[in-house]
Amino acid sequence: MSIAFTKMNSQGNDFIIIDNTSQNIKFKPELILSLCSRETIGCDQLLIIKLGNNNSVECIIYNQDGTQAKQCGNGMRAIMLYLKTKFNFSSCSIIVGDIAYEARYVDENNISIDMGAPFFLLESPISNYSSDLTFESENIVCHVESSTENGKLSFSYAPILIGNFHCVVFSKDCYTHKEHISNILNSVYDDGANISFLLNYHELISDPTINLIIKVNERGAGWTKSCGSAASAAGAFCIQNFLKDNHQKNSINVEQEGGTLKINWGNASESQNEATNLTLVGPSTYEYDNVWNE
Repeated sequence: MSIAFTKMNSQGNDFIIIDNTSQNIKFKPELILSLCSRETIGCDQLLIIKLGNNNSVECIIYNQDGTQAKQCGNGMRAIMLYLKTKFNFSSCSIIVGDIAYEARYVDENNISIDMGAPFFLLESPISNYSSDLTFESENIVCHVESSTENGKLSFSYAPILIGNFHCVVFSKDCYTHKEHISNILNSVYDDGANISFLLNYHELISDPTINLIIKVNERGAGWTKSCGSAASAAGAFCIQNFLKDNHQKNSINVEQEGGTLKINWGNASESQNEATNLTLVGPSTYEYDNVWNE
């Protein structure tokens, strides 16, 4: 079987886009894993699209490990650039599941995605967790204490839903304990969390003009150079938690290894029912077209 595909890249977060409008390929788990493997083509996410009417496109997103994702901000920017390159679209609706995300193209460095409204999950995890862990909820964050061989480890994070589920870890020096914290959060959320570590959160509080710097352990892909939905969740947390009140800011630049993304949240609100949608803006790159033969 021959499969036509396009390779895209959004700041080091790489994708395979397959237009299945006319190919009509059946994507079984073994085929997905073969395509995503670095021994063949390789990607962080596989994006299967079908073009519809009125500049709309349906999309199914698979992570590198074959699990399905509910959303991908960097991937949707790649799809927008793909549609601009192939069909001269300047905007489109990207439908993932039953949610339509509005995308707009200005140029390759300024592709915007309406990510929807972020939801702060105000409860501690409901999964069973070991007796050496304690969770305590406060406002929009959870505080955790864990027993380790070297004593106690404490950290704080915000659980946020923005299409995908994210844990935004913001404690000082949290990245030093990234593997231990990742293991804890993966255990209590059944490996369902994308985990972002804010490296300079406390410096940002003192100087809100600097970029927020994050590292992301992405569900289904591992440590990644860039993650759009993680940048959106981290940006939403900072805007909601202190920027909008103390500094009258509703936007933030989020820096990752692959580059910088801009997060705009026009009317961040105390009430989640009144919160408006958040916009992710950044670049994408068209790499090449090819055909894969199974």
